[in-house]
Amino acid sequence: MDIINTFDSLYKRGLKALEFDRNARLEPDREKVFKRFFRNQEAARLLGITHDQLRYLLKTEKSLAKAEGRIFPSNMSPTRIDGKNKGWTISAINNIREVYAGNPRYKIFNPRKAEGETAARIAVPMFKGGAGKSTTCIHTAIHLALRGYRVLVVDCDAQATTSMQFKSFNEINGSKTIDDYLTAEWDRTHNQLDDKSLLDSSAYVQSTYVPNLDLLPANLYLYETEISFPVRQYQDSEYDLQFQLDKMLSNIDDDYDVIIMDTAPSMSYLTINALFAANMVLMPIPAKEYDFESSLMFFNMVSGLMKTFKNLGVQVPDYDVIKILTSKFGGKASEVDMDATMRAAFSNFKMLFPMLDSDAIGGASGDRTTVLEINGCDYNGSQRTYKRATDMLSKVMWEVECLILGRWSSKAELLEIMENKEWEAA
Repeated sequence: MDIINTFDSLYKRGLKALEFDRNARLEPDREKVFKRFFRNQEAARLLGITHDQLRYLLKTEKSLAKAEGRIFPSNMSPTRIDGKNKGWTISAINNIREVYAGNPRYKIFNPRKAEGETAARIAVPMFKGGAGKSTTCIHTAIHLALRGYRVLVVDCDAQATTSMQFKSFNEINGSKTIDDYLTAEWDRTHNQLDDKSLLDSSAYVQSTYVPNLDLLPANLYLYETEISFPVRQYQDSEYDLQFQLDKMLSNIDDDYDVIIMDTAPSMSYLTINALFAANMVLMPIPAKEYDFESSLMFFNMVSGLMKTFKNLGVQVPDYDVIKILTSKFGGKASEVDMDATMRAAFSNFKMLFPMLDSDAIGGASGDRTTVLEINGCDYNGSQRTYKRATDMLSKVMWEVECLILGRWSSKAELLEIMENKEWEAA
């Protein structure tokens, strides 16, 4: 059997079937779009206020517009979905933010960092596959984008699971990745670069169907990075392989409030780069004994790795936040016990709430639509499952958001409001 042609044929057949299946599921749009409508209470929560406060805002501003002889903008109001119900589009919610964020009374509408403050760079690493890294990255990114933060997702895993949440296989397969930038940076350092536009980090970033959320995608060619890192280090002893991603992100750091880095399930060179580029680390660990044991090996490996770098005179990261998230939590007695063991062991490093192992979280529908993109009435499952998943997800995201706001002195007042409201503000 011709192994080369056989695997090439399997790849092409699978690619054709994948594209056909995707197009069938996404008809008639052919492209993913953010379709969810938010009820008044949900829209208010995304803005960080109560339903009554949103209703008061609309009533007051409409009355003022009428008194001044002008029409209140329709793109800042709920839209009629069917014959009798209305809902908010994310565009209308963002329009409210943009118009009123400068008003001291509604400063909560603007959660973004101030000029001169640095983006929250969150690495999501774990040594073992299936820990929920991509799920955590995807839901955190979408939630923060809906809340008004400017979010960049950096996919450092050649499997590209996170990238394929936001783009089709074909779209990312031919995309530029981190590897293209690293090659250009290497060529620049060694006077071999002809096209300086290749050093523009923003050229590698793609917009997504979620407003406020951009993607630096991965694909299989990212595997080449793992080969090129040691080769370049061998060719040039001055090559700082661990700082390459940090250099790339530094060029676009001002454009985003939050940068989330999904890593491979290994201590790869790109995982090391993500750890050096981050100022926050969020590590998902399922509440199972073997996952707990794997996490301990990962912690020991990171400690040993950083100790080696430090002994070589390299400045190691000083993280603002290190947190451990119980992921894929099903609520079984054994998982409850393991979660309690993790809390006792990790104390303040442990997140308060777990990420559920739920059909609603794992994949709300066949076209990779998350629970954050689906109205409860449209969820293809029980409403009890939907509510349980969204409630617990809100708790996790509330804590993540508080950790992010804690980095920015300009958001001290907003952080206090968030903490006083506890998790329901999410």
